[in-house]
Amino acid sequence: MSFDVDPDQLRTHAGAIEDTGAGATGDLGRLHGETEAGGYAPWGSNFVTNAVISALYQELTALTGEALDLVGGSLEHSGSGVRGMADTYQRTDDTADGSFRRIEGGLRGPA
Repeated sequence: MSFDVDPDQLRTHAGAIEDTGAGATGDLGRLHGETEAGGYAPWGSNFVTNAVISALYQELTALTGEALDLVGGSLEHSGSGVRGMADTYQRTDDTADGSFRRIEGGLRGPA
């Protein structure tokens, strides 16, 4: 079994993963800003309905926010890990290439 690794492609994908995580985190922040500052209530303005649903909605929003924040942070961390993997592949490949060139030079002898 063989495979090829393209560190530049890994770095490109790492950036996309990090951007997705940052976007999710940013969207979450905007959602919190809209719902908290504007008193947004998608269920209407009935006092009794607001009293009951608002409490549930706030709890659900808080839990969802925590989950999305975790996902956003995890994606950013994963992107960072993929970028680190690309760097490691590149270093390993460069080191191996240098080693093989030294061996090749040693086998050829002095010029």
